[in-house]
Amino acid sequence: MGLIEYTKAVNWAEWDTNIRPTLEFFEFSLDLNRIEFEHHWAFTIEDKLARKIKTYHHELTTAGTKAMKIMEQYLMEKVTVEVRILSEEQQTEAYDRLKYLEEEFSKILIFYQNLSARIKQAWRELNEERKKLKTPNTTLILKEAKLPETFEIEYLPEKIREFTQLPVFVLENVENKELPNTKKTLSKIRIQVLIFFNDTLVCRTPSTKMNTDFSVDFRKVYQLRIYEPPEKVMLLIRELQPGSRWIELSRVYIPFPDDQKELEEIDFGSDIVVEKTSKTLGCGHPDRKSQCLQGKIFCKLRWTQPSFEKVFKKSLLRNSISEKEEAEQPFELIPKEVRLVSDEEFSSDIRLEALAKRYRNSNNQTFRDDQKWIGLNSAEIDGHWALEDLREDEIGLDAADFSMDAMRKAGIKYAALIRKNLIESFSRDKRLKSYEDIVKEDILPTGFSGFGTLFGTADLSRKLKPMRTLNGRTQTHSKKLKLVLNIQSAANLPERIDKKSMEVLIEATFQSSIARTGTVSGKNANWQQTLILDLDDAIDVHHDLKSITDNLELNLYDKQINKLPHDSREPNTIHEQFEHRWLGRVIIPFSTILSLTKIDGVITIKEPLFFTGYKLHKHKAYLKVMITMDPPVPASLFSAYENFLPGETPTLMAECRRFEARNRQVYSNRRYLALVNDSNGKRILACRYLRPIKPPYQIQEILTNSNNLIEAINLTAHIVSCIPFIADPIMFPGVVDLWTTTEQLLTIGCGDEEEHAVLLVCWLLHLHLSAALILGQALPEGPKAAYVLVQVENNVSLLVNPSDGNVYSISDPLCPLISIGTIVTMENIYANIQKVSNPCLMDFDLKNKSNWDPLFSTSRHDLSSIQPTELTYIAVNEDIIVELRSNLEREIKLKFDEARKHAIPQWNLMASRALREILSEGSTGSGYDFDIEHRLGQTLNSYHVTVVAFRSPYISRQKLIEEVLKTNMHINSNKNAQFALSIHIQPFVNNLISCSVAIASLLPKHL
Repeated sequence: MGLIEYTKAVNWAEWDTNIRPTLEFFEFSLDLNRIEFEHHWAFTIEDKLARKIKTYHHELTTAGTKAMKIMEQYLMEKVTVEVRILSEEQQTEAYDRLKYLEEEFSKILIFYQNLSARIKQAWRELNEERKKLKTPNTTLILKEAKLPETFEIEYLPEKIREFTQLPVFVLENVENKELPNTKKTLSKIRIQVLIFFNDTLVCRTPSTKMNTDFSVDFRKVYQLRIYEPPEKVMLLIRELQPGSRWIELSRVYIPFPDDQKELEEIDFGSDIVVEKTSKTLGCGHPDRKSQCLQGKIFCKLRWTQPSFEKVFKKSLLRNSISEKEEAEQPFELIPKEVRLVSDEEFSSDIRLEALAKRYRNSNNQTFRDDQKWIGLNSAEIDGHWALEDLREDEIGLDAADFSMDAMRKAGIKYAALIRKNLIESFSRDKRLKSYEDIVKEDILPTGFSGFGTLFGTADLSRKLKPMRTLNGRTQTHSKKLKLVLNIQSAANLPERIDKKSMEVLIEATFQSSIARTGTVSGKNANWQQTLILDLDDAIDVHHDLKSITDNLELNLYDKQINKLPHDSREPNTIHEQFEHRWLGRVIIPFSTILSLTKIDGVITIKEPLFFTGYKLHKHKAYLKVMITMDPPVPASLFSAYENFLPGETPTLMAECRRFEARNRQVYSNRRYLALVNDSNGKRILACRYLRPIKPPYQIQEILTNSNNLIEAINLTAHIVSCIPFIADPIMFPGVVDLWTTTEQLLTIGCGDEEEHAVLLVCWLLHLHLSAALILGQALPEGPKAAYVLVQVENNVSLLVNPSDGNVYSISDPLCPLISIGTIVTMENIYANIQKVSNPCLMDFDLKNKSNWDPLFSTSRHDLSSIQPTELTYIAVNEDIIVELRSNLEREIKLKFDEARKHAIPQWNLMASRALREILSEGSTGSGYDFDIEHRLGQTLNSYHVTVVAFRSPYISRQKLIEEVLKTNMHINSNKNAQFALSIHIQPFVNNLISCSVAIASLLPKHL
C-alpha cells in the first residue's frame, strides 16, 4: 500500500471545466415505461377475474402466434416434398419433420382449446359478478370472432383445419365516467420508483397515480452519466396508500444494456400483508391463502453510444484484476501510515477509558458529585477508573443475536431515543432562566401595600434582592444497602397427585445475591420468614438506584428426596438426592420497590402450564410478601417538566389541571390523570387514545368458531402481554406518562404499561364490549399500573392485566390491583373519590357523582381520537420462526449441558416429538385438559417421565434460557437420566411471539 496523498479542495466550476472532461465515464439511458400489477391489495373479485382474462388472452395470443409459425413451416415443408425431387433419405427426413410439426401443432391446439374454455368460463364469472354489483368496477369487454377463410384448406391436415376454425378473442375497454368508490380510492394511490446506481440514489420518478386497470404509466427516459465502474442498477418500487406513509413494495435489479434485447419485462413480488376488507381482497395473508402482491415492470437500459459498451467491458476486466490483488492484502480501516500509536497502546490507554466512561455517564443523565478531574496523560488518572466495572449497555446490538433479538433491541433503542430527545429538549428549556427568576423587584406601592409592611416579616435583603435557589436535601447512608423480604404465605399452590406431603421453599434472587427460606408443607404454605439480600457494592446510593433495571425473582420449589441407583459392592449404603420441583415464579421490578419504598400485598404466581405428578388448580396461586430496604430510602421523586407543548385548547387544559388539583387535595396518594404526553411532547387528553380498532385475525376466528367471549378476552390479553416492556420513570426520569399510538407501539415493538392497556382497550371495544382504562397502583407493576375494566354478558365485570395477560373477577379480594385512581373512557374521565380504592370494595357505577368525579359534566361524544381507524398487521416471517425454533433448542441444550456438573445429558428424540405434539395441541385447542401422563405413557411406557412446561412471551433468548434453568431439571445426579426438550412457537402479528417450552427427565424403569 502506498502513502496517502491529501490534496487541496478544488472549486466545482473549475473541476467541471478542466478536470471532469479528462475522466473516464459511462453514459446510458433508462427507458422506464410502465408497471402492471398482476395482483394488488385493492383488487376486488371483479378485478381479479378481469386480470385472469387478460392473462389468458396474453397466453392465447402467444400460443396462436407460435401455431401460425408452425403452420407456415409445415406448408413450406409440404411444398418441398410435393414439388422438389428428393432422394429417399431426404424424403424420409422431410416426412419426419412433417410428423414432428404435426405433433407440435397438436400440442398447441390442445393448449389453445383449453385456454379458450378457461377464458370463456372467466368471462361468464365476470358477467355474473357484475350482475351482483349492478355497478361494474371494470370496463373490460371480451369479444369473440372467427378468422376469414383466405385460402383452400381441404388439403391441410385435420388438426390444422380444426385450428383455423377456432374463434379469436379480442379485448376492448368501454369508457365509464361514473366510477365506483373503490376506483375513486384507487386513484388516490401513488406509485414512485427510486433509481439506485451502485446502491446510491441518483433519481426518482414523480409520484404517479394508479390507473383503473392497476397499471402505472411513467413513459420517461432518464439519462445517467457515471464516473465509476457500474456494478448494479436497482429500481425500488414504493407505494403511498391513502392516509399512510410510503411503503416499499419491491426491489428490481436491471440487467446491463444489450442491444439485442427488446424492452425488458421483469416480474416482481412483495411480501407485504394487507388485511381483507368487505370490498378488497388484500394480499400476502398466509393463513387465509391470500395471493401475494405481484406485477411486471417494463424498462430497458441502453448505451447512448456504442463505444461505451467496449469501455464497460474493459473496466470489468481491469476491476477483476485489481480486486484480485487487493484480496491478497488484509483490509485496514485506518492505514498504518497515518496511525500515531499502535493498537496495543490505544486499547490500553487508561485515560481514553476514563473519558469514554464519563461520556456514557453524562448520556445516562447521571451526574455524579464525586467525578474527578481527568488529566492530560495516563499518569495523572486515578486507578479507580480502570478497576471499576463498566455497566453493560442493555440496548446495544450483538452480532451473535438472533434476527428476532436484533429487532427487539432495535425497537427498545428507538423507544429510548424518543424519550431521551424529549428529556434533553425539556431539560434544556428548564435550565433557561428569565429575568424574573433571578431578580425580584417590588411592585408599585398602592393604598393597601402598607398593611404588608406592618404585618409582614421584615425584609433584610439587598435592594435588588437576588433570589437563591434552594438545593434539596440529600440523604446519605454509611451502611450497605440491603433488600429485606418477609415471606409470609402462599395460596392455591399445585398439589401432588400421590397425596404425599409437599415441602415448599422459596428461593429469592436479586443481582448476585441468593437466599432461601425453610421448607413448609401444604398447598397453602405459611413461612413467616425474613430474608436479606445485599445490593451490589458498585451501586452508588446517591445516583445509581434509579438506573437499576434488575428484578427481584422469587421461585417456589417442592423439595423431594429420590433414591439413586445403588451399588452392589456397598450393601450397607443408600444413595439419595434432593430434587427441587419448580412450582412457580414471581418477578418484582426493583423500580416498584424504589417508588413505593415498601411493598406489602398479594402477588399472582406464574405457574407451569402442566407438571406431571402435580395437580394445578383452576384458581390462580398467590404469594403474600412484604419488601422494603435497609436502611430506608425515601421515595424517588421524579421531576415532572412543566414545559410540554399544548396539544389541547387552553380552556380544556385549564379544566384538566383543575380536575387533577381538586381531587389530589382530597386523596393525595391516588393516581389522578387527565392529560398525557405524546411522542412529540404535546399534552393530549387521555380519552383521545381510545377508539375501536379491529384486532388480529386470531381473535376474530375465536368469536367466529366458538363465540366464546371469555376465551377471546384471554387471547387478546395474552397477545398484548407478548409486547416487550420499557419503563418510563426509571429508565428516563422526568417523562412520567409518555404514550404512543397503537400504530407506533406495534411498529416500535415495545412500550410501557399504559400503552399496552390502551391497545387492549381498543381491541376489546371493536368486539362490542364495554371496556375502560384503569390507572392506579398494583403489584408488581407499582404506581404506574394500568388495567382494563371489561363488562361482559349478565353484567359480569372483569379486570384484565395487560402486563401478564391474567383476568380477574372484579370482586376477587386477591386481585393484585390494590388502588384505583382514574378510569378513562372514550367520552369522559372519572376520578375515584370513594373512601376506599381497592376494587373489590368499590362501586363502579360511573354515573354516581358521589363516588366518581367526572372531568366533563356530560359525556363528550365529539372528541376525535388520535388513533388510526385501522391497523396493518404484518404476519411473522416463516423463516424467522424456523430460525428461532432451531437456534433456541440448540442454545438451550448447550446451556443445559454447561450447567450439568456430573455428566453430559442424553437427549431422547422420541420424547421431544411427543412433547411437541402436546404443546402444539394445547396451544391451538382448549388448553391442557387432557391426561398428559397417559399420553406420554403410550409413547414412553418404559420410562419414569417427569415433565414441566411453561409459556412465556418471547423477549430474548437469554431470558428464555434463564427461565428453563430455573426449573432445575438439569440438576440430576442419576447417571441413567435422559432428557427431552421441546419448544412450540406461536406467532401472532408484527413479530409478537409466544413460546411454550417443555423440559423432561426420563429414568428407565428396568434399572
